Amino acid sequence: MSNWNYARNTPTEAWRSSMTLPRTLQLKRFNEGVRLTNYPYEKVDTLVYDREPVYYTEGPGQVYFDSVNLNQHRIQFKTYAKTDTYFILSNNLREEIEIGFFPEAGIMTFDRSQSGKVDFEPSFGAQHQEQPFNPDGGYLCHCLY
Repeated sequence: MSNWNYARNTPTEAWRSSMTLPRTLQLKRFNEGVRLTNYPYEKVDTLVYDREPVYYTEGPGQVYFDSVNLNQHRIQFKTYAKTDTYFILSNNLREEIEIGFFPEAGIMTFDRSQSGKVDFEPSFGAQHQEQPFNPDGGYLCHCLY
């Protein structure tokens, strides 16, 4: 999936917009109104080569992955639903994206301002993105593909 504000300007060639997962889109009612939800296809695990997580952890701390190629893998971990949590995915060039979950504030954030070449479109990395986030359980299971 691409944002059509910059889909043709994305600084890549052969793999432009091809690193996405099949998704299920639905309109759902929330207290704030109707929202478009976007979830990976329920059988997405059948598309991943390794059937077991690359790494699994419960609790606080830092986890480092040293992998030449994390393509076609799943990273999975659990956190408490009411605890602020964020994770950073980076490479050896110090390019990174940060994803945060802040239940007290009721938001999830996504920051790609340091993700590499971001100057091809003013709106791409200019600010972090936010969306509503209101967990209702004791734990959250995070799966990255």
